[in-house]
Amino acid sequence: MIIEDKIIDGKNLRWILRCPRKEDANELSKLRGQIDGETENLDRESGEAFLTPEDFEEIICEDNTSKINLFLVAEVGGKIVGFSRLEGNKLINDRIHKDGKYYNTVIMGRINSNNY
Repeated sequence: MIIEDKIIDGKNLRWILRCPRKEDANELSKLRGQIDGETENLDRESGEAFLTPEDFEEIICEDNTSKINLFLVAEVGGKIVGFSRLEGNKLINDRIHKDGKYYNTVIMGRINSNNY
């Protein structure tokens, strides 16, 4: 699923919420590895379930053409600083998630204001 880019003005920060493009794959792979190593709040260790740029290219292509998946990136100053991927339910009879359509994994990075 693809949405229109959205420019968001926050407190002293302008950022863009948009769908990823194929050329974002390398940056997304590096960012995911960096975030995994900086937080204890994810369900994996740094380097575990590593996604290569080629893996991200495939995910981007699949999600951008899907009617039930949504992949978004947050961009500040031309750099991707975080992303979120929502994967729709493909099961016919989902007994666990009857009240929602999406499984949600949110991965966000830190923004060091000195870099922008």
